[in-house]
Amino acid sequence: MVSQSEVLDVCLKQAAGEAKTALSRSIADAVAALQVAETQSFKMAERDMFNQAAKNLADFGAEWTAGYETHLLAEFQTAGLSRSFPTASLRLPKSDSSANRAAPPLTLVDDSDVSQAIESA
Repeated sequence: MVSQSEVLDVCLKQAAGEAKTALSRSIADAVAALQVAETQSFKMAERDMFNQAAKNLADFGAEWTAGYETHLLAEFQTAGLSRSFPTASLRLPKSDSSANRAAPPLTLVDDSDVSQAIESA
């Protein structure tokens, strides 16, 4: 008989794998939305801002996605959800496109912070 912790570990590993795919798709959708916003803006400063945001997100997105599954599994372990995952290194690999600058950390934010940022924009 399979223990409950083994079943949980399998579920968490599957969730982490799917989360990596979801993050990749979310980044691609965000980049596309920024590119659309750039083409629809009438102000040069806004177009430049949207262009730079899309470029940065595309550049750093690959780094964030590359280590996301490992980081998520490490967070599951830290939260005490699983005891079987090895501790992951929290360093992201550097891509050629951002060799001279470090990718900002990918962090979760509260929904109220997101709403406030949208309202103030």
